[in-house]
Amino acid sequence: MLGTGIHSPEDRRFVGLASGVLDDILVRDPCHATTIGDHRFDDRLPDLTQDGVAEFARVLLRHQQFLDRVDDRALSRFATADLRILRRGVARRLFDLTVLRRNEWDPMAWNPSDALYELAARPYAPDAVRARALARRLAAVPEFLDNARHTLGAMPAVHIHTARAQLGQVGRMLRQSAPALLDQPGVASAAEAALLAIDRHRTWLQSQLPQSMSVPAAVGPEIYQGVLAHHLGQSAEVDADVLLAAAEDELEDVLDSLASTAAKVARGTMADRSVIPDTLAAVGRRGLLDDTTVLAAATAGLRAATDFLADHGLVTVPDLDLRVETMPPVRRGISVAYCDAPGGLERAALPTVIGIAPPPDSWEAARRESYYGEYNRHLLADLMVHEAMPGHALQLACARSAPAPTDTRSVMPSGLFIEGWAVYAEEMMADRGFAPAAGGAGELRLQQLKMRLRAVINTILDIRIHTRGMTEAEARRLMATKGFQEDGEITVKWDRARLTCGELPTYYIGYRQVAALTADLAARNPTWTDRQVHDTVLSQGSVPPDIARSLVGLE
Repeated sequence: MLGTGIHSPEDRRFVGLASGVLDDILVRDPCHATTIGDHRFDDRLPDLTQDGVAEFARVLLRHQQFLDRVDDRALSRFATADLRILRRGVARRLFDLTVLRRNEWDPMAWNPSDALYELAARPYAPDAVRARALARRLAAVPEFLDNARHTLGAMPAVHIHTARAQLGQVGRMLRQSAPALLDQPGVASAAEAALLAIDRHRTWLQSQLPQSMSVPAAVGPEIYQGVLAHHLGQSAEVDADVLLAAAEDELEDVLDSLASTAAKVARGTMADRSVIPDTLAAVGRRGLLDDTTVLAAATAGLRAATDFLADHGLVTVPDLDLRVETMPPVRRGISVAYCDAPGGLERAALPTVIGIAPPPDSWEAARRESYYGEYNRHLLADLMVHEAMPGHALQLACARSAPAPTDTRSVMPSGLFIEGWAVYAEEMMADRGFAPAAGGAGELRLQQLKMRLRAVINTILDIRIHTRGMTEAEARRLMATKGFQEDGEITVKWDRARLTCGELPTYYIGYRQVAALTADLAARNPTWTDRQVHDTVLSQGSVPPDIARSLVGLE
C-alpha cells in the first residue's frame, strides 16, 4: 500500500488508517469492490436492509471521527490529497445512506444484474475461480430480492419500469456472457433459482405500479442540494441557484457559437440562430446510420481520433486493448454509450470496452430513425472522443498507472474529473482541427458544440426537475427548441434525468473546472507543450479538480 509521497511516520500512520477505512467500505459494498478490481468479496451481495445500512453508517461515522482528528499539516502533499478525498468520500457515503436512502425507494439499488455481469463477462480470473464466485452470488439473489420487497416502500414508476426491463435481461446475459461458467459445478442450479426469484420480483414490481403513479421521481430541493454538495465538490457553484443561473447564461453563449459554426458549415448563411436546426438536420441526414452500420462508424471515428492524437502530440497515448461493442441489453436504460474500463485496482489484463446502445426494439421506425438522426456519423465521432480517445478510455488508463500513497483514488474516483476531462477532450480536439474521415472539421465542431449544449441543458434539466417541478412537456420543449435534440434522444434523456439525481451536472461543472485547471497550468508553464500540460493534468489519477490543482503545483 505504500506509494508516492510517503515521507514521515505521520504519513505511514495515515496509510494504515486509510487502508482500514477502505477495507470496511469495500467489504460492505462488494459489487463496487468487484467493479474496481478488488476481488476479495466477489461471492457476496451487499446488505441493503435497514439494519445493514444502519450498521454501515455507524462504521462510517466512526471512521469519520478518526479522519477528522488527523492533522493535515503533519502530512506530505500527496498524503494530504488522499486524506481530503477520503474525508469527502466517507461523508458522501454517509449522506447517501442516511439522507438519500435509495434502498427504501429505488428498485434500481436492488438490481443485482451488474453484480452478476461483472463476474460473467469479465475474464479477470480462470473460469473455475469466477464460477465459484458467480454461483455464490447467484445463490444469494433470492434472499437479496426478498429483502428488497421488505425494505422498499413506494417507488417512482420510471424506476420500476427500468428495473423490470434490466432484470428481464439477466437470463439472456448469463447465456451469452457466461456459457462456459454455466457448465461449472453449482452454477446452473444457482442460476435457475436466481432467475425464478427474479421473475417473482419482476411480478411484484409490476404489482406496485398502481401506487407508483403518485410518487414523484424528484428528490426535492433540500435533498438535491445535499447531493450537489456531497457529489460535486466544495465550490460555490454547486449551490443549485447559482449553478442554474450560470448554466442558463452559458446556454445563450453556446447557442451563439453554434449559430456561427452552423452558418460556416451551411456556407453563406447568415449567422443567426435560425440556421442551426436546418444545418444540424442536413448534417444528420448526410451521416445517418442504422443498427447495421453504427458499430463500424464508431470504430472508424475511434481510429481517426487515435491517429489524430498521434500526429499532433496532444497527450501521451498508452497502449490499450480498446474495443467497440453493442451495449448488452442488461445494461441499457440509463445512457446511450459508456466506457467500461478495468478498475483502478484490477491486476488482470482486461480490455476497455466502449458500449453503444441501439434504440429499444419496441420503438417504431420513425423514432428509431430519429435516434440515428441524433447519433449520426458526425456526432458519433465526437462521442468516441468523449468515451475513448482522448476521453474516458485514455484518462482511466492513465489513472490506473498513477502513483499514490493509498488506494483511495482508485476506490473513490472523482466523477467530476472523469466527465470534466471527457468534455474538455471534445473541445480540445475540435480546437486543434480534428476532422474525421466521415466529415470535415466544421461538422465535427458543430457536433462538439451540440454536445456542449447538451451538457448545459442537462444541468438545467436536473435542477429544474428535482427542485422546481419541471414537467415532461417543459423538459421536451427545452431539449427540442434550445438543444435541437431529436425525439429519440429527448425520450431517453427525460428518463435518465428522473432516474438519476446530481449526475447530469457533472459534465458541465467538471468541464469548467478541468478547463480552468488546464488553462492555469499552461499559463504557469508557458514553455510547456500540449503534451506536457495534458500529461501532468492526467498524472494524479481521477481526483477532484480542486485537489488536482494542489497536486500539480498550482496551489
